[in-house]
Amino acid sequence: METTTRLGLKLPGDNDLVDPADFCGNDQMIERYITTLTQAASAYAPSALNLTNQYKTVSFGSIVKTGYAFSLSGGGIRIAEAGFAKVSVHIYANSLPAGDALEVDIRKNGTTFWQYSAEDSDSTYVVFDLVSRLIPVAANDIITMAVRNWQYVRGKIVPESTYMTVDLYKNLNF
Repeated sequence: METTTRLGLKLPGDNDLVDPADFCGNDQMIERYITTLTQAASAYAPSALNLTNQYKTVSFGSIVKTGYAFSLSGGGIRIAEAGFAKVSVHIYANSLPAGDALEVDIRKNGTTFWQYSAEDSDSTYVVFDLVSRLIPVAANDIITMAVRNWQYVRGKIVPESTYMTVDLYKNLNF
C-alpha cells in the first residue's frame, strides 16, 4: 500500500487488501489537516478607555483562541503564521453627546489598513460591528485597534462590549 508524502494517507493499489481501518485513519488525518488551515482568536478590552481627539490603541487584556497561531502582543493580537486574516471588531462607546463621531482604525504593525467612523445621533452611545476585507499577513504581524472621538475629549469605550476577532486562513501557496 502506498502512503502519500504530505499527509501520510494510505492509498491501496490494485493488489492490496483493503482494511476499513485504513480509511478511518485517512479520514482522521484529513480532518486534522483541515483544522490547521483556519484558526481564530478574540481579544477583549480589560477596562474602560476614555476617548480623546487623538487615536488611542485599545490594549487588549485577554484572548480566547482556537489554535497556536495567536498570542497577545503590543496591545493587539500577534499572528505567528503567514496567510490571510479577516478582522472583526465590536466597539461600544458611551457618554457621547449627539454630533460626536467615533473613529476606529484597524492596524497591522502600526499602519492603518481599515478605518471606520460613525456619528452619534441620539446623544447616548455608538456601537460598531465591523468586518474587514481579507488582508495578507506575514508571520509575527500584530493586529491592533485604535479609537478616538473625532473632535472632542469625551466619551469612553465600555470594556465588556469591546473586542476584536481575527480569523486566520493559512496560506496554501507552499
